[in-house]
Amino acid sequence: MNTRIQKLSFTLEKNILLSLGAGFIVFAFAYTYFLILSISAVVAREEFVYKTQILSEKVATLEQQYLFASNAITEHYAFDQGYVPVSRRTFVERGTLTLGTLGNAR
Repeated sequence: MNTRIQKLSFTLEKNILLSLGAGFIVFAFAYTYFLILSISAVVAREEFVYKTQILSEKVATLEQQYLFASNAITEHYAFDQGYVPVSRRTFVERGTLTLGTLGNAR
């Protein structure tokens, strides 16, 4: 009977030890996976910030070019290009489109 209890105890200890070992291995793989995932997220964020800075620089350059070009346009320049002052101004009023006005437009 004593050997039977020892055998049962040994089997129980063996199963517990195997379960703990398997759990440790699963934990190690999960830890490594999440560590790599977080590092790749940081790298992707840094790349995104870099691309955002590059685009901001391009936008600033385009805005500067626009301001220089808009300052160069004067009334004298417009007359040289053939533009003339408007003699008669016509304003358009925007109305609401309804079924009644739609029938009149046809």
